[in-house]
Amino acid sequence: PKRELIDTAWRGAWVTPNSLYRAIKDLRETLGVLPDGGPYIETHNRRGFRFAAPVERRPVTDVTSSPPAAAAEEATDSDRVTLPAMAQPVPEREDVGGSLIQRLLAPHLVSLSGRLALESLSTPAVARARSEYERLVVEWPELPRYRVGLATACMMQYEATRADDPPDLAALSLAERQARIACQQAPEYADAWAVLAHALHRKKKYQPATGSSADDEDVAAAREAVRLEPEEWRHLLLLAFVSGGRERLSAALSASRQHPGLLITSWFVASVYVARIALPAARAELRRTCELLDARPSGQIGRASCRERV
Repeated sequence: PKRELIDTAWRGAWVTPNSLYRAIKDLRETLGVLPDGGPYIETHNRRGFRFAAPVERRPVTDVTSSPPAAAAEEATDSDRVTLPAMAQPVPEREDVGGSLIQRLLAPHLVSLSGRLALESLSTPAVARARSEYERLVVEWPELPRYRVGLATACMMQYEATRADDPPDLAALSLAERQARIACQQAPEYADAWAVLAHALHRKKKYQPATGSSADDEDVAAAREAVRLEPEEWRHLLLLAFVSGGRERLSAALSASRQHPGLLITSWFVASVYVARIALPAARAELRRTCELLDARPSGQIGRASCRERV
């Protein structure tokens, strides 16, 4: 069950279900597919997730002992896996199996720690996440997900200083650079295109328009993220953020359908109506949003500012 997975993996930390979905997605990308083409992890609607591959349970003594010579000789090249070397060796223990598991899990646990720090929206935690992802990128430069984590942390640091004079432009530049490399390493990785779109859009503020297609590179990157994961509301919301006109309207409405509680989409929709001087339609959209906000528990932020905009 989803709740059991969250409670076990995050151990009391407050996270949204989206953290679980992204973790499952990362696992699926890492594991690949079964020999018959099926997934290692099945989704059971309204229930949770199931590991679908056959599982053989062995006593610890079997795991830690050396494999029989005959079994070793039968192994083919496709059966052998090269493990990444840790930058700092794990101390040897009698439990060789446990040491091996530690080596395998170490980078993923660091990455998970970084993701939790990012989701906390705490400035010190984001700084720690950036440091952790920087180390992972140095140790495993060929893995794009760590570059995406670093780019995301840098974007959050930039956003935290966007109103400052000057803002953290070094973080913005690093975010763009890491996102570009991740897109080159894994063109099918939608999150890489998404963070690149965010960085390019913010960078526009500091660059004069050239009238070339490069001016719309942020929109193109967001479109690619949506193309790769059309059901992901985060990418649709980003496309609405970086684009305008009909494309913003369409992306915002699609994100709203997939995530009905995402009321910021109404702001994007209303902004298009205002640009078209369709003020009654914009007012109606914002009034509808205010009614939804009024129905929420007291103390939530945004209600007064919404009324002021109407």
